[in-house]
Amino acid sequence: MKRILIRSGKSPFRVASPTEFIHQDLIGTNTGNLLFSDSAHKMLTTPNTEVTSNGIRTNPSAERAAEINEQYDVFVVPLATPSARSSRGPWTGSPR
Repeated sequence: MKRILIRSGKSPFRVASPTEFIHQDLIGTNTGNLLFSDSAHKMLTTPNTEVTSNGIRTNPSAERAAEINEQYDVFVVPLATPSARSSRGPWTGSPR
């Protein structure tokens, strides 16, 4: 079984109250992020996969990266709108 870690505020199968959405920033400050992450989570969920949400914020340490590499086969980062900082990178063909 493929183990997939997805950057998202919550699983689309978990119901959250409006208060939780606001206080825990489950939409990542952008409702498009919620739509993209929910869609990606649902599309990746199959009988042969286990999809886990890691939340919007994560620990960027080398230890956490090693843990993710050990425990998961794939790390998915669905983005509705890339940040201005990352959208100017050489991979987009945009000028820096």
